[in-house]
Amino acid sequence: MKRKFIALLLMLAIIISTTGCIKKTKNTNVELEVANTQKIIVVVVDKETKAPVKEAKVYILGDNITYSTDDMGKTSEIDVELNKAYFTRYSEDIASRMRSGFVNVAIKAKGYCNHLEIDYNVYPGDSISIVRVEITKGSNYTVNSNSPDISYIENLFKVYEKYESQETKSDNMVKYKISVVDEKNKPIEGVKVVIPEAKAANTTDKKGNFELNIPYIEENNIAYSVNKGYGEITVLTYKEGYLSKAVIRAHMNRDEKTNTLAIKIKKSNKKSIECEVVKPREEWVKGILDSFKE
Repeated sequence: MKRKFIALLLMLAIIISTTGCIKKTKNTNVELEVANTQKIIVVVVDKETKAPVKEAKVYILGDNITYSTDDMGKTSEIDVELNKAYFTRYSEDIASRMRSGFVNVAIKAKGYCNHLEIDYNVYPGDSISIVRVEITKGSNYTVNSNSPDISYIENLFKVYEKYESQETKSDNMVKYKISVVDEKNKPIEGVKVVIPEAKAANTTDKKGNFELNIPYIEENNIAYSVNKGYGEITVLTYKEGYLSKAVIRAHMNRDEKTNTLAIKIKKSNKKSIECEVVKPREEWVKGILDSFKE
């Protein structure tokens, strides 16, 4: 019995030493995935009928290869690098906590709208991940901005709950005005608002507003073939008696005198979090889709 127990311990030691894709954080003692690559299969279906779409052209943003779907609407296995570097815009510690990465996929198929799937969540591991994309018949284009993995949002709120603003300066400072209202469009005073990328935090005044100067952020961790031409920030709100809210990919413009963002939050005593993803601008989506030649 003792020998069997020792043998079992040895086997566990070998598994732990050779796996290499799991680590524990210092603070949470939670095991997290740290792999940055994954095998995926893209499945393309008709949005209305759910039938597979044959011979659709599939493009992974950052990859120069054109893939095609078979009779079942599936591509072959594709090795992708997950865009986990995006999370370093907050900190290396937050990036290490993220259990998922994401991919961006463009689809072109005869008789269907060109389609862009943004930030599709993919989870690292030994198995193959399925990226399911629904496309619509027509001659225009469509876009779907996916909500981030809930662990992404929860970790952001935990890290920045007690955050205090740090003064930052750069050669490209822009003015940003944020207003917060309730479901009846009534201004809310005393809402704590954090912009993690800008290292900025403040609370709203009696009119539900606050204004500040922040560095213009145009960092692009993803190999887009077309530049967006604007920056993106994350905005977090905290207020007792209201749902916390995260606004992801809020736009910021370098040339405008004042950037504005209106946020609506709901009254609630629950500890839930709402998430709003701001859609990219139409000219960028069209530019991306036009950059892929059939």
